[in-house]
This record gives sequence, C-alpha cells and structure tokens, in this order.
Amino acid sequence: MEVDERSASLATGAAEGDEEDPAAEEPGARGLTAQSGGCELPLARVRKVIKEDRDIHMCQADAVYAIALAAQKFIEDLAESAAQASQEQKRKTVAYKDLVNVVSDNMRLDFVADIIPAAVPMQKALERRKADEGRSGA
Repeated sequence: MEVDERSASLATGAAEGDEEDPAAEEPGARGLTAQSGGCELPLARVRKVIKEDRDIHMCQADAVYAIALAAQKFIEDLAESAAQASQEQKRKTVAYKDLVNVVSDNMRLDFVADIIPAAVPMQKALERRKADEGRSGA
C-alpha cells in the first residue's frame, strides 16, 4: 500500500513548498483543492454528504479533503479487488457478483455488506418477504 506525498504532507499538516510560500499560513492556502490533483471526488459534494450527519456541526476544509481522499482510496481498492475477481474468472467486465464476493470474503468490508448484499433469486426473495410479513402480522 503506497502513500503519496500529498497524503503524507496532509497527515503532518504541511504541503509542498510551505517553507517558501508566505501565503501558506492562510486558511485554504495549503493546496487542498480538487484541482491540486490529489483528489478526484468533488469536494463540494463530499461536504454536502458530511453536512447530512447531524452530529457534525462544522468541518474544516482540510478535514473535508482528508475524508474525500479516504473515500476515493476506498472506492479504488474496492474496484481493484472486484476487477481482480473478474479477471480470475476470465472475464473483462466487473459484475455485481464480483463486488459481492469481495465484500463477503474480506472481513474489513463487513460494514458494506448491507449495501452490497448477495443476490437472491426472485422466488426466494418473495418467500422471505411472505414469511417476514407473516411473523410481523401475527
């Protein structure tokens, strides 16, 4: 697992060229923007998602950037693992079942299991639904 220089400098609170740049002490002058090349997720969208959490009242720009980088890394790792799973089955296209296999095989991804559940045949799903309605109605 490789850490790029921008992520490392973010963790230490310094960005490239901070020593020479007198404006580097100003808020937002650390180069923590989507245009700086470190993050491909739109920071405004990430900020909106963060604001949906009622427990978070304020979030600094560098924290939004760090969250966006973490989300991007998670998406990349999940996609790479699913692509590898499809290649192992001699396919070029990543299918939903590849994501399901990656999530079910990796304990670190258990928190995503509700979002990416195993596919269930329609007949079984209808039977489960009917059984659940019978239990809740009785």
